[in-house]
Amino acid sequence: MSANPPNLFNPPGHVKVWIFQNSFRMECDSDSGRAFISGLSSWLRYYKYLSQIRLQYDSLSPVYNQTVWDMLHLAGNKGSGPQPLTPEQTQKLRELESTYNELSEKLQYHIESFYLFAKILLDRIADSTLFLWGHVCRSAGSRHTYFYNRFKDLCSRYHLAVIPEDLRQTIGNLKKRVVDYRTEFIEHPSDPNMLSGLSSSVSRISGVDVRLHHMGLDKSQTENLGCLLTALEQYMSDIVMFIGGNIEHSAIVKKNPAG
Repeated sequence: MSANPPNLFNPPGHVKVWIFQNSFRMECDSDSGRAFISGLSSWLRYYKYLSQIRLQYDSLSPVYNQTVWDMLHLAGNKGSGPQPLTPEQTQKLRELESTYNELSEKLQYHIESFYLFAKILLDRIADSTLFLWGHVCRSAGSRHTYFYNRFKDLCSRYHLAVIPEDLRQTIGNLKKRVVDYRTEFIEHPSDPNMLSGLSSSVSRISGVDVRLHHMGLDKSQTENLGCLLTALEQYMSDIVMFIGGNIEHSAIVKKNPAG
């Protein structure tokens, strides 16, 4: 049985998942196979959520950055010292501050939501992959972390080829970037009274980049959501490659009458 997607082009990771899912559906008609296919659907669902959040983030970020700039320009120093604001300028500044507060709340919501759904996506990928080789993680905590900790043993026990070669490193990297960050700074901060805020910058590569950071803590800043989404999409592509290259060793395939 060959469940690898066609190697006619190099589509994005979520497209590869869809191609793989349809190929697997045609070749493995069993209860376990249908359960695995359902798991792949959850990958696509959470990827869609992340894409929608990223679009909202991208639409709000330039407005936020411009609002901050306008506030600083209006309230800043001119010439040799601060200039008193006219009534019109004072009213404008109040309007800008109101817009700033609203945008800050929305952006923080989108950033934290992104990390929430990114962690769920990683867990669903881990669940589906482990399921192929008869593993079910019943312990509390991150399934992605469970997958990372048992990856070497899984490959050794079932004679699985590590494709691509740096897959475990990628799993560990996303554990640090998503799971550990979300746990340490968003879900279970060491200081429940820890202050957080937004910072923005502009670059030719990522455009306007707004990030969440936590006051007084090193390495507490979130990543650019576009860059993180790209990493997650590449990971989906890598996992499809890993599963496709080892599918013959799966208990699901061996039990499939049509396999």
